[in-house]
Amino acid sequence: MINIYNNYIKIEFLLCLLILIFIIFGKLSLVSLCFTTTFIILFITLICHFLYFKSRDLNLLLLFLLVIVSMLNVFVNLMWSSSSILVGFNYVNKIIIFFTTIFSFYIVTVFNIDKKTHQFISWIPVIMGFILILSYYFFNNKNTYGYGITLGFNNSNFTAMWLIHLFFYGIYCLFNTKKLYLKLFCIICNILIINLIILTNARACIGGICCFGILLLYGFVKKKYKLSIISICIILLFPIIFAIIYIHASYYLMFTSNFDFVVSEGKEITSRFGVWSFAFSHFLDHWLTGDYFGISYGTGLSQMHNIHLDILASYGILPFILFIIFIFFIIRNLNSNILRFSNYIGLISFLTIILVGTFEASFVSGSTGLNFLTSGFLLLSKNITNKFS
Repeated sequence: MINIYNNYIKIEFLLCLLILIFIIFGKLSLVSLCFTTTFIILFITLICHFLYFKSRDLNLLLLFLLVIVSMLNVFVNLMWSSSSILVGFNYVNKIIIFFTTIFSFYIVTVFNIDKKTHQFISWIPVIMGFILILSYYFFNNKNTYGYGITLGFNNSNFTAMWLIHLFFYGIYCLFNTKKLYLKLFCIICNILIINLIILTNARACIGGICCFGILLLYGFVKKKYKLSIISICIILLFPIIFAIIYIHASYYLMFTSNFDFVVSEGKEITSRFGVWSFAFSHFLDHWLTGDYFGISYGTGLSQMHNIHLDILASYGILPFILFIIFIFFIIRNLNSNILRFSNYIGLISFLTIILVGTFEASFVSGSTGLNFLTSGFLLLSKNITNKFS
């Protein structure tokens, strides 16, 4: 069974690499093919897991409750919103991505990978970062959307989400290799990736790097690799807390210049007011079932630019609560077993992605495979027998 798990994560990361390459070259049909294959590989692994892995835990119960309630709410919302149940694949595409994300988070918490696989999934994203660096600095991959570079992705914010994941893997490898030339390679790549993130003009990811740096420095200096339960709860709930405060403060922000230092060309400080107000209003009108149909105008294609608001507006209050509890238990269990600084880097990488999710909801609404890289941080948070060199 261990071979199935090791092969699963290797294939998913290879597919992410292929997705990245095909995006750079504009081969959208191949991107779609690889993206679809990620679903297939995940669900084959899940079937094998349920057939051969007899142990059951609370996370599995939460997972099934989350899936069942979310599906039921989407169906009920559709019945209330439309006279017809004939919908296309695009309508259910978003909820499939949501389920894929939570299943991928679950599956990496129930198995341990071998040393070679651990090394493989650590360095593949570094190679991906190197490819993006080459494409921009040497092959003129300088497409833009609005005021930021896209590197071939749909928009600059999504580009930055990919880049920040690759940056975190680069930091992980920097601290986990003993070879000087590999350390230098990681340092150079990380510096150039930071520059690319700045060029995307994605303030959420720039802020995310700052938060990650603070957490990294704290663990490195204090030698304390376990976060307090209060810290974990604050980070997990920060996206919704911030959104609520932001909505109430936006009227003041519209008429003040006190925060102009965070304003950049084409990106006002109140840029999220419209979409978050829209999400809140639909949630308040459909707090029990969510308004999956309404927020997408019947298409199923929506992105509320905040992971918590996206879940609340799409699926309702109960799936949101189950999601938070599910993630909390995963992080709490990993946090309690951290022994090394390398595990700590994996954990704070995942938590930083949650913080960045205050302004982006891609890994629950349309990640193009990015959610598998996110789940990889959970694997890196776990202990392995031998540290690779």
